[in-house]
Amino acid sequence: MKRAGVKMFFYTIFADIIAIFIGISIVLLFNIGKGMNLTALSSSSSSAAAQSVSFSTGDIIKGFIPDNFIKPFFEGNMIQLMVLAILIGIAAGASNSKIIASAFDEINKIFMKIIEIFLRFMPLLVFCSITSMFISTGTKTLLLVLGILLVFVVSNALIFVTYYLMVAFIARLNPAVMFRKSVSLMITAFTTCSSTAAISDGMKTSEQLGISKKIYSFLIPLGTLICKNAFCLFLSVLTLSTANMYGIEVSLTKIFLIIFYSILLPLAMPGMPGAGLIALSSLFALTGCPIDALSFAVMFDIIIDMLHTTIMVIGVLTSTLIVAKSENQFDIEKYKS
Repeated sequence: MKRAGVKMFFYTIFADIIAIFIGISIVLLFNIGKGMNLTALSSSSSSAAAQSVSFSTGDIIKGFIPDNFIKPFFEGNMIQLMVLAILIGIAAGASNSKIIASAFDEINKIFMKIIEIFLRFMPLLVFCSITSMFISTGTKTLLLVLGILLVFVVSNALIFVTYYLMVAFIARLNPAVMFRKSVSLMITAFTTCSSTAAISDGMKTSEQLGISKKIYSFLIPLGTLICKNAFCLFLSVLTLSTANMYGIEVSLTKIFLIIFYSILLPLAMPGMPGAGLIALSSLFALTGCPIDALSFAVMFDIIIDMLHTTIMVIGVLTSTLIVAKSENQFDIEKYKS
C-alpha cells in the first residue's frame, strides 16, 4: 500500500504540473487579460498593495511559519493554516485520543455547513458580479470572459487527451474502454460539482474496470484528496489573467510562485463547490492582485466547476488504473469485457 500510495502521488502531481503548464502557456501566448486596465475600478488601498508586493527567498520561506496559532485564521493565510493543520494532525494522532478526534470531526461538520449556507447565495452573487463588471467596463469585459472560458475549455480538453495517452502508453491499455465505462462517474461528478460525492461511483467504476478492491478502496479516496489538476489550472489561469487585467507585472519569480502555490493550496481545500475562491484569495494576496477582483472570479468558479470536477475524478481513476496495472492488482479480462 505504501508503494502504491507513492506511485499515486507521483502520477497526480505529474498531472497537476501538466495542467498548470498548459493553462499558463495559453494565457502567456495570447496575453489573456492584457489591455483591460481595471486598476481604476479597485479601491486605492488594493491598488497600492498590488504595486508594493515584492518577494525574496527568505520571505517566502518565512511565510510558511505562523507567528502564533491565531494570526493565520484572522489573515486567511492558507499556507500557514496548512502547516498548523499538519502539526495539529500529527499531535492529535500521537495522542490517540478519541475525544480530540471526535471534537475536530464535529468542528469540521460545522464549518462545512457554514460554507454550504454561503453557497446557496452564490448564484445571486454571480449575477451581481457580472452585472457590475459589464456596467463598469462594457463589451471589453464580455470578450475577456469569453477568452478566459475558452482557455479553460481548451486546457481541460488537453488534460483529457493527456489521460487518454497515459492509459495508452503507460498502462498499455485501450483508453476507449476506460472512458466508456466511466460515463456514470462523469455524470455524477458533473452534476454534483463534488469530487467527494463521486467517490462511491469511482469505486464502482474501478470494480468494472477489473481493479482489485484492495487497491481502489485505498487509492480512490487518496486520489480524491491529492488529485487537483483542474483546480490547479483554475487557480493559475485566474491569477495570471487577473494580474494582466490590473496591469501587475508578472516576473518569472511570480510565475514559479503561482505554479508552486497552485499545486500546494488545493490540498487544503474541501471537495465541494466554491472551495476554489478560498484558495484564490490567498494567491491574489501573494501576487498583489486586488481582493476586489474576486468578484470577477466568482462567475468562472460557478460556470467551470462542473467541468473541473469531471476532469479531476477521471484523473483519479486514470492514476488508480495505472498503479493497479503496475502492481499486478488488475484483471485484464474484466477490463475488456
